[in-house]
Order: sequence, then C-alpha cells, then structure tokens
Amino acid sequence: MDGYYETFPYIKPNETVTHNVNGITVKFHLYDSSHRGGGFATGKIDDIDMVTKSCSPGALDVAILHHHLFPPPGYSDRFGDLENADDALAYFVACGFDAILVGHTHVSYFETFSIRSLGAVVTDSRRVGRIAKKIAQWSSWLEGERWFKVPTCADGKRPALSEYVEYLYIRNTLGRTMPEVKSFSSVRQFTAAVRSQNSGYRETTEGQRKRRTLLSMSPSAMQSEAAMKGFHILQFQFADTGELSSVSVEHHQYHKKQYTSFERQFPMVPS
Repeated sequence: MDGYYETFPYIKPNETVTHNVNGITVKFHLYDSSHRGGGFATGKIDDIDMVTKSCSPGALDVAILHHHLFPPPGYSDRFGDLENADDALAYFVACGFDAILVGHTHVSYFETFSIRSLGAVVTDSRRVGRIAKKIAQWSSWLEGERWFKVPTCADGKRPALSEYVEYLYIRNTLGRTMPEVKSFSSVRQFTAAVRSQNSGYRETTEGQRKRRTLLSMSPSAMQSEAAMKGFHILQFQFADTGELSSVSVEHHQYHKKQYTSFERQFPMVPS
C-alpha cells in the first residue's frame, strides 16, 4: 500500500470530520482497518485506535471503515473479515454510533440492529454471546476503566458481570465513593452495596440495549475500473425533539445493464 496516505490523506486512525447539514451536526469517525504495513486482504482495527468518542443526542455520528464486521447473508467466504471483528463491533455499539458504513465484500446489505437484537445480524450464536460480553467491557472502559476480568471478593468469588459494570458506573461516572471489590467479604455483600446506591443504571442501560444502529455495506468498489454494482442513499430523519427518529435507505442496483431501485424505512427510536 505504498502511497496510501498520500492518495487518501483524510483516512487516518482517530480522524473525525465534522459537517453541519441543515442545522444537524454530522460527525464522520474514520477508522483505518488495513494492516499497518499494508494490505487489505484481511483487516484489523488496532486497540490503540479504539478510543472514547463523544456521541451525543441531536447529532449524527457515523463510523466509517473498509472491512466488514460480519459477512452479509449468503456470503459464505469469511476471507476478509476483521481479525478482531467482535471487539470492533462491541466498541462501535458501546460508543453509540448511529450508523456504521463498510465495504470490502461489495455485496449490498443494510440493516438496523440493537444490543437486544444482535442475533438478527450475527447468525453465529457463540459470537453473539462474546460480543454482548465485550460490549459490557467496552462500556465500562468508556466510563473510565478498561478491564478484562471481574475481580474477586474476599471469599475468592467474582460478582456477576452486570453487577460489576454497575459498580463501575456508580464509582467512575456518578463519582460516588465505593470500596474496592476485594474489600467485600462476599458477592452477596457486594451486590447489596451496589443495589443500595439506587443509581438508575439499569433504566439507563435498558434504553441503550434498545438503541438501534444502521449498518450499510457498499455494493460497489470505488476504483474507476471496478464494476458498477450500485449504491446506497441514506436519509436520516430527526424528530422535533432533536432525536434521530428514522432512516431511509435507497438501494440502486445495476445488473446486466438493468437498473432497479427500492427503498426501505427503518425506525431508529427504541421501542
């Protein structure tokens, strides 16, 4: 990939390009999924590039990368997936992006999903479980602490994952004083201490679990010599409250000199 950054000077790790469109702040968060040494056959987003992003209501936050996070339906060739696709997908969901735009397969695909409906887009049930756990890990890191294993109480037993993430939310986000996990004599004592805080975390995370994200896979490569398969037009609609309410996807397709198009509408408000 000699000269890659000279050809595409804006596609750099952690780069965010911001525009104002019809009064809406649109932020494009760019990720370089090619291997650092060059090559697109397989991809990876380095841990150092997965950093906290400020996604906020009233703005449109879009993540853009080259490689797909999972193969689209009917695409049997897994060659070309991100090597750390589970971590990357969990990271994007935890950040709260409204849309994720990818390419690489050049097979048209678009769908919305939430944490609660991961199984609708990730068909491997084992991956769904891993991704859900990683989302909790990334969420706790975005709240101020990244971890890979729940610490033990004094009795050597570990609290439940959900209880520990709530503990981090209370301590790091709400700023309340909480003892170290190891200072609790048992998991029961730890759980009682967490629940006595009435943090509102469960209500907050339930909304996050229902929050929807659009995934769009580009059907055509960008090179001038590549076959023109088609393209997607995405239109995001915002309610009067400033909340993203829906997105429509126009799919324009070329096949054997025939042109067809159709449109799908997706609600984005948690239900």
